[in-house]
Amino acid sequence: MRIRLLCDKLFVWNIFHSGSSDPLVIRQQISSTRLYIVLLVIFLIILITYSSNQKQTERKTVVIRNRTEYENLQEKYAASLQCFCRKQSIAYNKFTRVSARFHQVCSNNLIGQKWIDFVFDIDRSSILPIDIRTSLSAIWQLIRTFCRSSNNVTEETLFQFYNSLLIDTMLLTEPVLKARVQSTLDLLRHSVASNILQSTIFVYQMTRANQLLSGLLTNYIVILERNKLFVNEHNNLRETNIYTNIYISPNSEIVCSCKTNDSCPLPANIYLPNAVKRLQTYDLNQIKANASLSGLVVDCLPIQATFSSSLECFYNQSCFNILLAAYSTKINISILDPTLPTRFLSSTKIEQLVNELFLEEMRNEINYNDYYQQCSPNLCNYLFFHRFNGISVSIIFMGFIGGIAAILHITTPLIIKMIFYLKKRFFSKRVQDKQYPHVTLSVRLKNSLIQKQSRMTSLNLYTQWSQDHQRYRRGVLATRLYIFLLIIFIWMIILFSDLSNHIENKRYTNLSKEEYENLEKNVSSKLVCPCTKISSSYRDIIDIQVKYHQICSSDFIQSSWYQYFFIPNTSNEKLDFLSIASSYFQTLRTFCHITNLTLTDVIQRFLSRTFLHTQLISNRLFDLQINSTINTFIQSTKSEFRSRMAFTLALIHSNQYLSYTRTSTYLYTKYYYDGGTEMRYIKTVILPTHTIYPNGIKCYCILNSTCDINYVIEQHPEDIHNFNGQLQGIRGGCSVTSTTLKSSLSCWFQKECLGHLKILLSSFGISMPHSPTALDSTLSSVYHMNTSIEQIFDEMMIEQWIVSYSFDKFYHQCQPPFCSFTDGQKTNIIYLCTIIIGLIGGINTVLKLISPILIKVAFMIIDRFKRNRRPNNSSVQQENQLTNGIHTTETSLQTRLMKKIQMFNVFDNGSNDAEIVRGQQLSTRVYLLIFSICICIITMHTQFSTRITTESFANPSNRDYNRLLGLYSQSLQCLCEKIAIEYRGFIEMKTRFHSICFSGFVKDEWRDFLFGTGYENVYDRNDIRDRGSFYFSLLSTLCNISQQIVGHANDQFLSETFFSIQLLPKSKFDTQINDTILQFQRSIVTKFSQIFQLFREILHGNAFVSSYGLNWYWQRGVDENIDRVLTYAITTKNSCSCGTRSDCISSGGLYNNNGSQVFHISGWNIGCSVVETLLHSTMECLYDQTCLRRLLYKLAQSSPQFNKPINISALTLSNSTRFQTNTIIQNIANELFIEQWQTNISYSSYYNQCAPVSCSYEIVPNDSLIHTVYKILGLCGGLRIVLRVFIPLLVNFLLKMWNRFRTNSITPNN
Repeated sequence: MRIRLLCDKLFVWNIFHSGSSDPLVIRQQISSTRLYIVLLVIFLIILITYSSNQKQTERKTVVIRNRTEYENLQEKYAASLQCFCRKQSIAYNKFTRVSARFHQVCSNNLIGQKWIDFVFDIDRSSILPIDIRTSLSAIWQLIRTFCRSSNNVTEETLFQFYNSLLIDTMLLTEPVLKARVQSTLDLLRHSVASNILQSTIFVYQMTRANQLLSGLLTNYIVILERNKLFVNEHNNLRETNIYTNIYISPNSEIVCSCKTNDSCPLPANIYLPNAVKRLQTYDLNQIKANASLSGLVVDCLPIQATFSSSLECFYNQSCFNILLAAYSTKINISILDPTLPTRFLSSTKIEQLVNELFLEEMRNEINYNDYYQQCSPNLCNYLFFHRFNGISVSIIFMGFIGGIAAILHITTPLIIKMIFYLKKRFFSKRVQDKQYPHVTLSVRLKNSLIQKQSRMTSLNLYTQWSQDHQRYRRGVLATRLYIFLLIIFIWMIILFSDLSNHIENKRYTNLSKEEYENLEKNVSSKLVCPCTKISSSYRDIIDIQVKYHQICSSDFIQSSWYQYFFIPNTSNEKLDFLSIASSYFQTLRTFCHITNLTLTDVIQRFLSRTFLHTQLISNRLFDLQINSTINTFIQSTKSEFRSRMAFTLALIHSNQYLSYTRTSTYLYTKYYYDGGTEMRYIKTVILPTHTIYPNGIKCYCILNSTCDINYVIEQHPEDIHNFNGQLQGIRGGCSVTSTTLKSSLSCWFQKECLGHLKILLSSFGISMPHSPTALDSTLSSVYHMNTSIEQIFDEMMIEQWIVSYSFDKFYHQCQPPFCSFTDGQKTNIIYLCTIIIGLIGGINTVLKLISPILIKVAFMIIDRFKRNRRPNNSSVQQENQLTNGIHTTETSLQTRLMKKIQMFNVFDNGSNDAEIVRGQQLSTRVYLLIFSICICIITMHTQFSTRITTESFANPSNRDYNRLLGLYSQSLQCLCEKIAIEYRGFIEMKTRFHSICFSGFVKDEWRDFLFGTGYENVYDRNDIRDRGSFYFSLLSTLCNISQQIVGHANDQFLSETFFSIQLLPKSKFDTQINDTILQFQRSIVTKFSQIFQLFREILHGNAFVSSYGLNWYWQRGVDENIDRVLTYAITTKNSCSCGTRSDCISSGGLYNNNGSQVFHISGWNIGCSVVETLLHSTMECLYDQTCLRRLLYKLAQSSPQFNKPINISALTLSNSTRFQTNTIIQNIANELFIEQWQTNISYSSYYNQCAPVSCSYEIVPNDSLIHTVYKILGLCGGLRIVLRVFIPLLVNFLLKMWNRFRTNSITPNN
């Protein structure tokens, strides 16, 4: 029954009821209602179904407040979570702690001075050079050197690591962070380890190539035959022969020469004294060992023996006891502990230990919480798939229902009327013709227009059923005002949407490279493609290889070729190419090996560097940037290589070590007598050679390493000869290295020249084992066949750099998820319709409410105006009327207002049923109450909720940026257009050096004054007269090298890239750049001092003999029954031996013949080499004019050669210097003689280089009223429809329940 009643009500439901009694009109209204409901339900079903079932891939951005929230997000959305760091560059020391543990040998007493002195203290006259005891002290000195260097470079590496920056815009997960940190550490460790190994190899290969003699006599020996000991009436000097050692391994017949072979390793044995004749040939098939020591090796040089040896014997007590038993004295020392944990085997070669920096473990401890705090992420976004939830669907429903309902409310009656009209027009035509037989079409249209006009003029949306004429008229006017205002608002929406800034952001996702390139051609200046991966190594996009000069792959540098140049085994032969041929080809091999080793390392380090790119750059810009980076890398690599080469050769030349060749210095034997003809003892001395140019100028190699010795060479007045190059392109120099550099490769291109070489060899009874293939002159080359090897070596023996890079690889590494660009577009019709539908419901509701009120107010104003124009009464009567009128008006207004509120009915359908009207009025009150509450909630939520919006400012000027920074310093972020900026773009760097480098003490005039007529080796070793010129020549060299190193380092630093993703404020910029500069300054100084120290200790550890008698000397008694001249280490007065320490010093000055000091030079100390002498001295006397004047006076008194004027002034101590007069020169040299770094940092230049494309900042918008109105308008239309449908139903239901309750209640009797 109820269902049928409900169906009957729905059947006649009319929401368009106009009070008309015309059945046709009522039928149309009911049909319109049905169509309205059907269409509304269809639209709502479509909207709700679409919203509910549509799967959305949404990138959601959320604010996180702590790490717990981040970890929750990471657990759920690990694949797509991205959290943005507020601080994009974080120093590693903020969250990382690294501890290094070294091999136990580096903290064992075996590298202590006591042990080194103990194993050095041996009677060298009774043991062979191949006895392990000869080299053992040097081996442990070198192990100590490498341990110290490893420890120092590790500390410096960790310092650099701690102060370097982790640059990333995104928060890294803990596993990724650990991998990133470990990768950075491994790269730094590999870099410094390669640096040590390269420096070591560079030094010892250069020394080997120059055939330098070790004081341990393991590569060459000095032999003085007894039948040549005689007195000469003219002088007491005789030339002494130097022989190369010949090693033959057990069970082998292969002859290995320390002169012609790269290495001659032998097992480490202990031999009985006086077991065999001690000549230069050591055949282990004939020499029997007394004991063998496992793991140790003997070789031509201590550095070779060290690298080839292991620590196996020093883990074994039995082996160690055998060694100790070979010494006459005892020592209490422990072996290495074999029970300690280690990653190395006892048999691991020391070369491998050095390559690993003796590191057992480098523990990396990361405090992820500290990293998180430094990153300080506040925003995270992630991708998730979802359907709209109930709240989202409800909001969409509320936003659109009002607009849809309003539009359908207007359109459905029109549709029904059109249907009825068409039905009447086409299906009832005969009836019409019968009714209107003579009415034409024009008349019908005219009548129709009149009807439409009449309906429009009488349209009443408010009081269409009212019988009150005045009320009905006002309803018509209110309708017209409503329609007018509605049209105005719609046009305003359309106009605003059309005239607003329609910069449309177009986005294209997952573009292929080809699609990107096509898009980039059209919108290159606007295209923005953010990279998914903002950093990648250069290895991923660049490949670098080098093509070496063909000499480096030729037969000429193969050991099978040059080992057969076994020319007479003595230095007392004419100087010609054949005498140094083996070393010449070894030097070429060394050049190729060193350059290959260096390039392999630097290329790997370069390719491991990070290429930072937040956005995809165009192919053209990519080419420009990569080419610039590669060119900078190539130039810096060549410059650094040349500096290291020059530095190494300068140290070797300055110390002037004795060489097997006689181009610089030579050995002579000096006989000492007791006053008569009886010989007392024999001493071997070293004297310099010089070349005499055709113009008569003498050039001493000990002063000038560039002397050309193709001319007359004078070793002694009775020994004058020329250097014979013998072959085309061979030019003589002061050393084998110098000879090689001065020469060209022209001979090795010509078969005729090779034939001439074959003839020269045959004159010594040597037949070439095979004919080497000549170099191919037809091959394309950047060098001419006559180009000097020095020029080729300066270019690192490279013919061509083969560099390839790929934009495809870069695109793949960048992986842009999308590309977007902004473009001006006309307003999209769909977008416009969406806005209108979203707002029209609210506008419709508001206008329907206010239009009648405005009409009523207008009529009240008109009525008041008409009353005021009526004739005035008497003043008393007017006053009474006014007083009564005010009182009456107040009372009337209150009464009318209360009555209208009580009678207000928004659900009025024209019914006269009092019960229905009462229900409608009650529904109205509930409706208005709930509607007002909802509006208040929306308003309060909109007003009081925190609404932070991000504003953008495009292309800000520096002034704009400063203004924004002052207003929004906490949230301001400005993205740089150029994120990779060369430091030279905003930094100027100069350096002020120590005044000594520009003083007269480093000039040739002062050096030549001290050199006098030449080095005669007649003064005491501590006397400055024989060696003073070499000390100041070295000082000049160090000044020049320091300036070159600093200049190159500055250029390299300024060419490096400063990564700035976001524009830094000036305070942060200054702090970061100053820290970077300080780190650079420290690194360049530390790196130099470490390499300098390593070079010095390697040279000392190999026990090379100084030509100036500063560390070793030869001496032999007349009656000694030995053939070789033995070496002895210089020992100072404090018992410090130059054989075991490099820092032994004694007072420098002027000495008389009996060794007593005549004049002490303040601060000057004589060390075990020229380099150590200079470094352990101070400049006290050079700052003291009195000391300097007394020195010159004493020099003039001592010899006529110093009795000549010299213009030299003492240094002036200025307030600007940071060194004291008593600062040792080593400290000054370790600082590269730098007094002051002068830097000029320009923030404005940095700003211009960064060129921020936009700045974004967060604000609380001041348009809260507009925003609130917009939200209310968007929701109140739908809210009104929903409430108008459900409130009457709810009220009617409650009234029925109430009535039923009252009907069923029982009233008790009295």
